[in-house]
Amino acid sequence: MMRTLFIPALFLLLLASCGHGGWVVFETDAWTAEFPAPPKDTATMEGNISGIKIYYEPPQGHLDSNVYYSVSQYTMNDTTSELAPHLEKLFRADVQVFAWGVGSGFVDTIVRPVKAGAGNGFEYRVTVGDNAGIARIRKFAWGKRIYTVMVLTENSRLINTQADRFLNSFKLK
Repeated sequence: MMRTLFIPALFLLLLASCGHGGWVVFETDAWTAEFPAPPKDTATMEGNISGIKIYYEPPQGHLDSNVYYSVSQYTMNDTTSELAPHLEKLFRADVQVFAWGVGSGFVDTIVRPVKAGAGNGFEYRVTVGDNAGIARIRKFAWGKRIYTVMVLTENSRLINTQADRFLNSFKLK
């Protein structure tokens, strides 16, 4: 009797931990991205600068090896084209601030150019404090907006199909 109850219970537990119905596309007027499940959102406004963050945190015990996915969009009052000659340096400084915030201070010295639809950007990697994980961060500037696309992996796995899928799904319109 115990064995006949154990197998269906184990199957239901595994099924529940596999996901929330699959990947979903989140779309705004300016971009699209694919998240592992329906994301949440936040909004901020300070003076002439406004921002939104769309994020997803897999539940604890989920089979996803990543612990956080997000897309942040900040709208400036001037176009970002004036910053073009300095973008990589500005993006690196912003990522460095994030690195210090997660107890790392280390930003990978390999900066990789990336595309998101028609937009060009850069990818950075930040080792989270005490090598607990890695954050892959992509930064883009388009019109009056700056975008940050990030996935945080708990176990420092550099080969991560879910992280790749999320990062590569981000497209500027």
